[in-house]
Amino acid sequence: MKRQFRKIIFLPANDITLTYSGHTYVPEYQTVKTKEYYFKSRWDKFFKKKSYREFETTTLTTDKLFAPENIWEAIAYCQTYGFDVILYPELNSGLGKSEIAEAFENLKSKNLVLALLDGNSTKDFLGAISHYDINPHNSMFVSREYELIENLLELFYPRNSFGKSTNLDKPLGFYFIYWNQPQKSTDGFLLQSNGSENLPLKLTRSFPLDGWLFSRKGFSFLEDKIIYIGDGNDEFIHLFIVENYNWIQQQATSKGCTFIYFPELIKNQADLDVISNYIHYCYPGVPTDFISQFESIKNTISPEEIQNLFLSYINLPAFNTPGLLRNQGSVIGHIDNEYSLFTFEQGKTAKEQFEYYFNFLRPANDHSGVFYSLVNKPKDGSVDSLFDVEAQKLTEDVIQKIDWLKKEGLNGMLAEIAYRLFNETNNKFIEKPESGKPKLNEFATPEHSCLRIEWVSKYDFQITLPDYGNRIVEMPRLPKALYYFFLQHPEGVKLNSLSDYKGDLLSIYERISNKGDKEEIVRNINRLVDPLDNSVNVNCSRIKNAFVKLMSDRLAKHYYITGWRGEPKKVNLSPGLIEIVQVF
Repeated sequence: MKRQFRKIIFLPANDITLTYSGHTYVPEYQTVKTKEYYFKSRWDKFFKKKSYREFETTTLTTDKLFAPENIWEAIAYCQTYGFDVILYPELNSGLGKSEIAEAFENLKSKNLVLALLDGNSTKDFLGAISHYDINPHNSMFVSREYELIENLLELFYPRNSFGKSTNLDKPLGFYFIYWNQPQKSTDGFLLQSNGSENLPLKLTRSFPLDGWLFSRKGFSFLEDKIIYIGDGNDEFIHLFIVENYNWIQQQATSKGCTFIYFPELIKNQADLDVISNYIHYCYPGVPTDFISQFESIKNTISPEEIQNLFLSYINLPAFNTPGLLRNQGSVIGHIDNEYSLFTFEQGKTAKEQFEYYFNFLRPANDHSGVFYSLVNKPKDGSVDSLFDVEAQKLTEDVIQKIDWLKKEGLNGMLAEIAYRLFNETNNKFIEKPESGKPKLNEFATPEHSCLRIEWVSKYDFQITLPDYGNRIVEMPRLPKALYYFFLQHPEGVKLNSLSDYKGDLLSIYERISNKGDKEEIVRNINRLVDPLDNSVNVNCSRIKNAFVKLMSDRLAKHYYITGWRGEPKKVNLSPGLIEIVQVF
């Protein structure tokens, strides 16, 4: 995957944006004193004994930017943080092409805009992304026409959205600002609604301009990792890290994080058993010879190349280095593809800068500042309203496995990088580039295995995953019957409507149940289809656990039963990957 370096604001060319007041933005700074509450020790936290510390920060004064006539001053402010502007014609523009072109040339001569697009189709925007090396998930898209936003939402999941992005089927793209129209909502997120008088404010405040970056999606293996990114001119920092590596790691651990330093990561002897378990759980389609080639792959690439490959894979835009990237996934109020960036300064020692960083670093799973939380309590107590909670529960052994993976910070990180290098350098899957150096793209190994249902007798069937080493999915008879039923209904079925299919469920369960008591079989199915009985959610949970025992949830979610509240529940695996063999 090619790294996209440029941050862009796509802005409509209209009578407001094409008018330039002639003002030049001159940054004004102010010093602000901040008082912070914290606990000196875990005992202080237990007894709620707070301490205070005060520090000064220098920030830009932005009050003058928010007047309606100051759109271009707000743009200039954004440009100080690395943003460029590309104009595009509106769908129903009252301006002629010559008017727009003349105004554009005036703005370009003052270095306020980068380019003007010929059109406003999806093809025009994708062409600009490719030509100008634009990083979509660190860019903004402003439009007064909702149709243009809808077109881009077909390709990108909006960055101003709610929830985790780890398992998204499409990349995150753009902070969308819906300008000068009534507010609309779509797919669980709200687009901002602003008249022209508020656009300068939204441009300068809606997007974290300083110290925050966003990857193309969330990566669970990066959660709470602090990664040092060098630039070749940082020898004094490298020396400090080498001499104080254990101290830095201890400081990171005290905040619930793991420090990643690529030279140390490559140098250390890997725990091959851990690497093997990690890879075969997270990527069960990996060939068996991966581990045997692991050390040779690791020894063929330098730390600098690893760093560049890593930045390309998560696709971060250009930023000042050297610095420390920290994934914010576990910190309340942040999202899993969000990174804080701390950059080192010349003139200060590495020690004092590391101490400053760890002193104010928010701990993992920090909920400070949260005064209340909203809990969605179902009003009707129906199985559908409880599905999001009850059917998603994991058993203790699965939870322990997931926790173990998270704790294997260094080995897990090394495994993730090595796995991607393996796919790129192994001739079985993809040829090496002419340079002989590996590139980092998407995986070449099978992402999703075929699901095979084979009747091994008249009274039972086996569930296997042929492309994942013929792994056997084991579950009790009742959830097995429920799963078989849902595989026969790829269109999905609402849980509150299961009673309409009682005969089908009873027929399947009678065939595979090893119970001789007919009344007990009927009782179990009656509970399963009762919209006020939690039996169906419990059995959906058992189905989920059967798959999450074998593979990470990133893959397992395609095999177990999922669905939104009020919507049909179904197995999201492509029907072409489901094979049912009726031998008996």
